[in-house]
Amino acid sequence: MKTDYPNGDDLAALLTSAGFDSATVTAMDTDTAIEAAIEGWERAIGRTMLASPVDSTHWYSPPTIGNVLPIDDVVSITSVVYQPFGGTAQTLVAGTDYHTEPANASARRAPITALRLRRSWQAPIDHSLQLSIGVTGRHGAGSTLPADVWQAMLCEGALLLWPQLTQRATSGLLGWKEGDVAEDYGVETWKRLKDAWSDTSAQAQRRYMRVVL
Repeated sequence: MKTDYPNGDDLAALLTSAGFDSATVTAMDTDTAIEAAIEGWERAIGRTMLASPVDSTHWYSPPTIGNVLPIDDVVSITSVVYQPFGGTAQTLVAGTDYHTEPANASARRAPITALRLRRSWQAPIDHSLQLSIGVTGRHGAGSTLPADVWQAMLCEGALLLWPQLTQRATSGLLGWKEGDVAEDYGVETWKRLKDAWSDTSAQAQRRYMRVVL
């Protein structure tokens, strides 16, 4: 488990461990690459993996089919309020006015993704009720970053740099022969490395994809 996202130095370490020389890696903008990789990876799975260290409030409209309100991932809830526009805020009490789902999320090291409310609303809701439920807490999927997610983000960053890495390492030359002298830059070896990085990223994305029913 990691307490922060990977950075440019972490990405550089992955590339050098894969066999790219330090001069090639130093010439890469690894900071920007890993930032873009993290943003793209989280966008693809529909969630922010690492929760903010401070509380923030997200607002939702009441559910009109059933009483389950899907919410953005949150690892801890400080308060839930119900405040129709122009009305007085009502603090909802956990265990009385609502339950969090999935059950026992914290024990399972999983984020809270929904509230099961002890009241219901009929469609169409009045405009004064839109965005009337505020959930305050630490939003995100977890307080730490799983090791497989950390590795997947690094692999995604390496894939973003792949064209530059291969160009610098080979100067565009994939093979050369003159008389009895020949050089081959190992196209299959390059492909296996790229495929391994792609597989690592894709498998982790499937494991952590947010599914909203």
